[in-house]
Amino acid sequence: MKSNSWNKDYPVCRICDWLLQIFDPAHQQCYTQEELHKLLISAEFKIHCATKVRFGVIWGLMAVTVLSSKIS
Repeated sequence: MKSNSWNKDYPVCRICDWLLQIFDPAHQQCYTQEELHKLLISAEFKIHCATKVRFGVIWGLMAVTVLSSKIS
């Protein structure tokens, strides 16, 4: 499985996450790369590949590919 998301390691993403939590009831949470890795590992996924990408000075995304640890 592959996923990408905002990366809360970048200051503007932290601010956007905070604002969205106040003004958008559908918004759940933005993660730092470390928080996302801990969440995936606790859900019994194995991290196959992970990267962060910075767009300009203020914006960043992360992408992660995971494998199910339940597959034999």
